[in-house]
Amino acid sequence: MRRNLLVILLLGVCAIGYAQQRQISGKVVDDAGEPVPGANVIVKGTTEGTTTYLDCKYRITVPERSDALINSFIAL
Repeated sequence: MRRNLLVILLLGVCAIGYAQQRQISGKVVDDAGEPVPGANVIVKGTTEGTTTYLDCKYRITVPERSDALINSFIAL
């Protein structure tokens, strides 16, 4: 029983190490080059996301194999 639990625990640790992530940061601007505070930045195909700060910059951790970020903003 203890041996099986140890094997399962070690496999879980290995899986966590295999799922590599990276930090992405940037700044969201509109077509005119104006900064966009409060814009949403989402990893395509997931629910992982963040919002730009007052300086319009963001930082997000994404899976290593992610290939796109989606930016959106709703103006009132």
